[in-house]
Amino acid sequence: MPKQAKSSSLLNSVALITLLTPAVAVTSIVPAFAQTAVEAQDANDVIVVTARGREESVIEVPVAISVLSQDQLDAAGVSDIQNMSDYTPGFKFQNSDGQAGGRSSSALQFRGISQQVDSAASRTGAVFYDGSYVSQGIGFIPMIDLERVEVIKGPQNAYFARNTFSGAVNFVPKEPGDELEVNTELEIGIGTGRGEQVSYRGVAAIGGPVTDTIGLRVATTYERKGADYQYVNGDPNGEENNFAIFGTAVFEVTPTFRVKATGYYVDSEDTSNAQSVNATVAPGDCNLIYSGSSINGLTGELTPFTTDLSQSTQTIFCGSIPDASVFEASATGQTGDVSLNPDMAGFTSLMPDGLGNEYGAWRANLSFDWELGSGHIVKGLASRGEAELVGVQDFFYGETGDPTAESTFIFPSALGNWTQDTFFEARVASDRAKRLRYELGVSYYEQKYRNGNAFSTNFQDNEAIGIFGTVDFDITEELTISAEGRWVDDKQTLVYVGAPGVAAGNPNALATIDAQKAYNDFMPRVILSYSPHSDLNIYASWSESSLNSVATNATDFSRITQDAGLDLLPDPSVIGDFTGIQRLTSYEFGVKQRLADWLSYSIAAYYMEWDNQPFANSFVLSTTSATTLNLDGNSEYKGIDFEITLKPFDGFQLMGSVGWVDAELKELGAAGSVTTQVLCPGTSALTNGPICTAFATTSSISGGGNQPANVSEWTGAVSASYAFPIPTGDLYVRADALYLGERYQDNFAYNKIDDSWRVNLRAGADVTENFRVEAFVENLFQDKTLSAAGNTGIAFGAANTGRKAFATLPEKREVGFRLMANF
Repeated sequence: MPKQAKSSSLLNSVALITLLTPAVAVTSIVPAFAQTAVEAQDANDVIVVTARGREESVIEVPVAISVLSQDQLDAAGVSDIQNMSDYTPGFKFQNSDGQAGGRSSSALQFRGISQQVDSAASRTGAVFYDGSYVSQGIGFIPMIDLERVEVIKGPQNAYFARNTFSGAVNFVPKEPGDELEVNTELEIGIGTGRGEQVSYRGVAAIGGPVTDTIGLRVATTYERKGADYQYVNGDPNGEENNFAIFGTAVFEVTPTFRVKATGYYVDSEDTSNAQSVNATVAPGDCNLIYSGSSINGLTGELTPFTTDLSQSTQTIFCGSIPDASVFEASATGQTGDVSLNPDMAGFTSLMPDGLGNEYGAWRANLSFDWELGSGHIVKGLASRGEAELVGVQDFFYGETGDPTAESTFIFPSALGNWTQDTFFEARVASDRAKRLRYELGVSYYEQKYRNGNAFSTNFQDNEAIGIFGTVDFDITEELTISAEGRWVDDKQTLVYVGAPGVAAGNPNALATIDAQKAYNDFMPRVILSYSPHSDLNIYASWSESSLNSVATNATDFSRITQDAGLDLLPDPSVIGDFTGIQRLTSYEFGVKQRLADWLSYSIAAYYMEWDNQPFANSFVLSTTSATTLNLDGNSEYKGIDFEITLKPFDGFQLMGSVGWVDAELKELGAAGSVTTQVLCPGTSALTNGPICTAFATTSSISGGGNQPANVSEWTGAVSASYAFPIPTGDLYVRADALYLGERYQDNFAYNKIDDSWRVNLRAGADVTENFRVEAFVENLFQDKTLSAAGNTGIAFGAANTGRKAFATLPEKREVGFRLMANF
């Protein structure tokens, strides 16, 4: 979006904040900080959720669900989904998978299940805004003015439809309310090592009745995050500018008929770029012996091999990836003219001024609730949204093409992405007070996905029609059985996948054009729950879910390998255009309980089997040529999600969560330059001589028995807070310790990223009934562990001077203060 739009966005935000704040002088005032700083963090016993399309308390819902209210998010200083996921066991969201900087390649994970061949259509988990699917862009949508966030773990196909293969997140926006309410917030932070790079954030919201039957609420925010890093010439790496506006309107047409409209508009940019973290183990110094089996990607044949890594002739990673204490920065953030893939020209006009990303998104939802005289409720929802992003990345990742000189140039390339989704749903539910209850519904979803970089174009259309229903029957007053299911007719069309050429009207002869994969399936779930009283729920469930295939890239793989003089796949039809239909079988057992007012907990144990899981097999053909062939395999997952809240005495609260997952790959082949250059070298033009002679060019390393890449066995969070009364309200302190366990950077069980603790501190006081001030320190101990790293390798097209890990750099320590005024 044009740069001047950023300035006007800031002015609009400041103007709105200025206008809203004095408005309280002539309005009826809603109590501002009605809850204490501690009480605001524990609302699970009163929060009503809609995880199953109906209003229920958290304990009543017989599925694993984490719920965070806006008060809880504010108390923890959380403003985006990545930071929120640190507090929710069984769910992890990363703005970047390590391959690119900023928020252009987000990765979403439920209970260890994460798509390794990612597109907007193939994701195994989904995020919703007020019940409508957000297929792209959730990483740059600010979390403000929400009633709550519901994180629902395990398959949720019956209620949330497509892409809820392993879980769903639903953002529920705040509604206007019966009285006028104003909320404002100003936050300023100074980061370590930023120089003059200061962060600030302003939030303003106003809502209330317009008439007796119409309510309106509007919220806006502008945020600037200072850059934690710099490129060699001093340009900022990591600066963000974000503007967003949200709106909700409610119209009570009659006492039994209600219409609601919600939506948002987001305009964002950053100067982030993934950089190189260097390997540090010199040739001959790695004393590991790596044993594995190569697997032929076409035949499945296994060939055992053993490699003595002390014989490596290059500097390598020896079983671990170091943190970001030392890294190679790109020479400059300025790129000059960079052209977007011409095929993307009709879908986005965004273009960063240099290295970094520009983003835009909007969404409009319209829903209704109609209560019938028989106790039945009819609900409907219509939604349309778009998201677009353009990123310019340095494909040298800070590495120089001349190993004897400091990096003085970059290799910029642009990636464009545009997604549009349309959703319609209607459902009718019976009287919830009856012993036998049911719900029936229909849905329609359409997605258009356009993606392109300098080397390839990927255009897809997706369409899904669903019929769903649930039946609940109270066997006794304490025992209930629920049967749910969704029948889906799903069609995926590869409009064009191959070398750029759509816009010019001359597509490559070996491109995939108008290939379709259609399937229909029934996805069931059965739940048995036992609730002897309102403070205890014990449940068990079984479910099966499915997800459409992903493109194999076989035709493009054939083209590129033939251009490189290799005859690896002369007939791409042997593999076909698509992988198999993905299927997930899940079992879960859980207990939720509240004991008086001082203890509440929830624990869920699960086991899942994932069949036809897609994997990307990357083949490095030369210093300037690489390609990918997507095939499928199987994996299984077992684990536990645990959450607890303790209030042993007045004013003190301890909250904790633990996630444990034992994830194991069963059948797959994993390939990349680390296979042909480090673990089993001898077949690549980039190696210095054969060490492992059993490896074939069409092979990859079998991942059977290994832990999947970027899956931590253990995650956790501990939050302790204490508040004591003062004449104007509360004086409080809070500490958060967030743990992310070690995980492999690859599917080969070779290179690990260390575990890490991130500690945040906050202290504040109510200056008046309506005004609060807070000081904070985030990342107190300056943890520099990489949250995710992309593939190891050498920089594309650069000299082979040693292995690199391409990674998004972690945020440094930040010290700041926050002012909040609620009226």
